[in-house]
Amino acid sequence: MSKLPPLLALAAFLVAGACASYEKSDTQQATTAAQVDFDFLPIASETLPRLLQLNDRIFSGAEPKVELAFAELQKLGIKTIIGVDGARPKVEWAAKYGMEYVHIPIGYDGIEAAQANAFARVVSQKPGPYYFHCHHGRHRGPAAAAIGFMADTQCGPEGGIAVLTKAQTSKNYPGLWRDVEAFVMPAASAKVDLPAIAKVSDFDGAMAKMDRAWDEAKLIQKAGWKVSAEHPDLDPQRTALILAQTFEDLNSITPRRYVNEQIFQEQMQIALTASSALTQALAVNNVSNADAAFEKVRKSCKSCHFEYRDQ
Repeated sequence: MSKLPPLLALAAFLVAGACASYEKSDTQQATTAAQVDFDFLPIASETLPRLLQLNDRIFSGAEPKVELAFAELQKLGIKTIIGVDGARPKVEWAAKYGMEYVHIPIGYDGIEAAQANAFARVVSQKPGPYYFHCHHGRHRGPAAAAIGFMADTQCGPEGGIAVLTKAQTSKNYPGLWRDVEAFVMPAASAKVDLPAIAKVSDFDGAMAKMDRAWDEAKLIQKAGWKVSAEHPDLDPQRTALILAQTFEDLNSITPRRYVNEQIFQEQMQIALTASSALTQALAVNNVSNADAAFEKVRKSCKSCHFEYRDQ
């Protein structure tokens, strides 16, 4: 092949450079135009607290506790529900309304790589749209949904952080924020398990039950330790007894790693004593003592969570 004269070669080089620059500019413009919308939509719901739509495929919120909640999810078009706390998923109700469950329990302290990989794989292997939930729908559920959203849209960590911000996920759970921001897409060869009902330790399962018992106790306390019109199924004494029993169950199956932990043992004893005092106070309708016992349980749980769960 013959060589171009020097002047023609220089001209060709400049033209090629200009074309490359023009093509790069077009690419940059296309990338800017394709930016993901972070204008997430809160949806009012009587059965699904903190229901949040991230896009047309990803939703997050609280646990669907009643059958009407599954009917509402069906109306939203949900096909796959992803539960991330330790409670057993209500797979029967999901199936009744044409949905399937994926159960990937995570902690408040962060999201392991295998768990993050599973959330990413759900949105590519399971039918959508998808509903990610924890118990309350504010911390772990949105964190899982953030990873699903990033995997679905390829938006990068700014999108995941935007999800946590919109959901008002607490900064008291820095591990969730850290692991959402650090998420990278898993390799295609990564092995991922997507069970309908995950194996959960006895202690974690008991913690999930206690969490729900505590929610019911808070409703009773808010109603002045009386049966309320909003929750006629919650009897104060029965609710307190269940709460006390869950603490006894937890204490009886304490994992070995906590047996010699002084703070854990101290707070567990406070919770045991205070929850028992709560049942005794309600048995004689002593509202003042009931409030005092309730507050001791609350502070004990908060102290223990700060030390062992949230970091």
